[in-house]
Amino acid sequence: MDDVTFNNLAKHEALQEAFRNALLRGEFAPGQRFPSQSELCAKYSVAINTVREAISGLVSEGLLLRIHGKGTFVTDNAKRHPVICIVLDRLISYPAENFRKNTDVNVPLVHFMRDEAVKNHADVFLCMNNEVQDYERRNIRSVIDRKLDGVVILYSGDERTLDCLQDLRDSDIPFVLLERHAADSKDDYVVSDNYSGSRKAVESLIDHGFEKIVHVTYRITANTVTERETGYRDALVGRGLPFQESLPLFGIGADSDPEATTIMISELIRSHKGEKFGLFLCHSGMLHDVWPQVEAAGIAHEDIAIACIDDVPPGWLPDDVLLVKSIAPLEDMARATIQTVIERMGGCQEPRQLRLAHKVEVLEPEPVRMPDLLSEQGLVSTV
Repeated sequence: MDDVTFNNLAKHEALQEAFRNALLRGEFAPGQRFPSQSELCAKYSVAINTVREAISGLVSEGLLLRIHGKGTFVTDNAKRHPVICIVLDRLISYPAENFRKNTDVNVPLVHFMRDEAVKNHADVFLCMNNEVQDYERRNIRSVIDRKLDGVVILYSGDERTLDCLQDLRDSDIPFVLLERHAADSKDDYVVSDNYSGSRKAVESLIDHGFEKIVHVTYRITANTVTERETGYRDALVGRGLPFQESLPLFGIGADSDPEATTIMISELIRSHKGEKFGLFLCHSGMLHDVWPQVEAAGIAHEDIAIACIDDVPPGWLPDDVLLVKSIAPLEDMARATIQTVIERMGGCQEPRQLRLAHKVEVLEPEPVRMPDLLSEQGLVSTV
């Protein structure tokens, strides 16, 4: 068994957790004698009452069994945890120095999935594709070769991965597609309602008087992207307004060209200077590149509004700009995904395809106070 770090836990709780982990990792076989209390006291330099309390907790959990006059033994309940693999493109997409300001959803998704897995006595194995399609194929085949118990795939939407998904079906390893899925998919999936979330966000811009709205999106064909585009178009058409063709300015992975993207954004923003217009961004992370170009073009804040998918970190947008956020229910999605995998691993055969609603939030612009404005321009001192 590993050494124990007590930190802020009571000593018996830290010991109980360490012993539990050792049992569930399979370090002791069912029926094997567990180390005696005196052996554990010597190993961890703790009092016998501390060890006794930790052992009693594991007896109550059903992982250990005391037999009078013989000792403490491992029960059949102390078996290996099932392993669920999470295959995803990446954790963050911006450089490390921007991590705390990042808008990426993958970090909280992984956190919530791991939390739900632990509640169901399962371990999590993480594979990242680094936004390289060949890595996605390799990771899925690795899952099959390792014969893991279940898989969650944040699918890229690339058709070149379809044969790997078929191999995964043939292997009988339960899997769930998270947020993205293949067209006409019969596989289990848990997604957010990107269509309705996008449509409501764009309609909110229209309700606030922004009738010219441009959609900035990615150069990929994943269902998340196409559903957001359709929601954008239907919102405008439904209100009798014209729509522009969506502008795929952002690449992913090897298709990314930051310099060219910056130039195209600058041209887009400057082409609307002097007009009242809105931007619907396929993902809030685009603000990292878009807003500096808005400021550089000298666009008046009252002439522009932003709608986007997912949350926006504080400080990314001035308070005097209208912001509409369509936020996916990440925690609900993560927990439903793990629950679906667990059910499949338990033999459930009923198909499960869930589409969960976005929450649309409108942040009304706050007027800039005159002292603040003068201070920003260096005309008055705030000391």
